Amino acid sequence: RRLAKPAVDPERDMPQAEAVISFLRDLGQSDWEQVVADAQAWNRYQAARLLYRPDREPDKVQRAKKISRALYGLPWWLREAHYWRELQSGHKKGRPRGR
Repeated sequence: RRLAKPAVDPERDMPQAEAVISFLRDLGQSDWEQVVADAQAWNRYQAARLLYRPDREPDKVQRAKKISRALYGLPWWLREAHYWRELQSGHKKGRPRGR
């Protein structure tokens, strides 16, 4: 939580963003899975709040964007850390070649 607060925008806050990504890259698998589950639960909660109380965001377009991002998007730090974790683990990407 302490790392995430200052790293809101990776374009603007690169040193803090790097600290967050570094921390997430080094998590054990069970801790990583918990972080992912927590992020998904938080996003669902935020979307449900906007659906239940639309007056929290009066602009319909902005409300729809926020709900869509919360339900279907992933935070930048989660995508970035996932990329580095996969790269670090050495998993091959793509289709296997024919024999």
